[in-house]
Amino acid sequence: MLPAFRRLRHREPPALADDARGASQRHLSRSCRAARRHAALSRRRVARQLTESHHELEALRDEVLALQRRRDLAQSAKLNARMHATTLALDATRHFYELFAFGYDPARRPELSRRAEQFLRSVMAEDVVCTEFRGVDTFLQQYEVSSTTHASMQVTLKSLSVVQDEAGSISIMAEAIACFRIKRETLQRFFPTIILDEPLAQRLIGKAYELTYDKVFHFRADGRIFQHESRVDFCSSILQLVGDPFLALQLLQASLMTKHGHWKVNGLVQEDRHALVKPLLD
Repeated sequence: MLPAFRRLRHREPPALADDARGASQRHLSRSCRAARRHAALSRRRVARQLTESHHELEALRDEVLALQRRRDLAQSAKLNARMHATTLALDATRHFYELFAFGYDPARRPELSRRAEQFLRSVMAEDVVCTEFRGVDTFLQQYEVSSTTHASMQVTLKSLSVVQDEAGSISIMAEAIACFRIKRETLQRFFPTIILDEPLAQRLIGKAYELTYDKVFHFRADGRIFQHESRVDFCSSILQLVGDPFLALQLLQASLMTKHGHWKVNGLVQEDRHALVKPLLD
């Protein structure tokens, strides 16, 4: 009996070892399955995060593209508005010279003068200013006195150009030639001391002179003219008229024309009376 007992005792340890190995393997198997599940969950989580990030990037890209489109549309609309405003300013200046081609004389040309005045008041601010006077009424008066005090007046537009285009304002320069024919009243009103010299007066009456001048109209954002400038070459005109430098100097000294081409026929016109905003002419 004893030997059999020993054999039985010798067989028990391998069974325990097998159980231990089996338990260890089962534990490892559970750990592997858990690790695989964890890895699978991690992969799904990463994939979900990548998908969400991709969607976020797509949404962000769409938002950026939408902002770019809105910006482009705004810039295009702004550019179109500026081009439209510039075209309107050029057309208004051109139309001005068409309506005032023969000056402003309500007595002799009532219908044309009515249209000219109506147009001018529609495009000029009531308090429009230049260096020498202010207001639409004085502007019209200058054209009227030039028209009625000469035997004839004709203005020819030579060119138009945009000389300034900034936010809030557009400036248009017109180059023109005005042709005047002298009568006695011209000398009485504009050259008062010359009329005392009758031989000289007779020499001048009936003659014509050309005045080359530049005009700049400054348009504000609402399309109205808020200031204007003038530059004339009266000296060359008078010299061409008489052909004698000394006589030309005499006429210039007697003239009531300002250096900017306006007639000092009343106290409303004075040289260098007003300061302008960003003047363009010397």
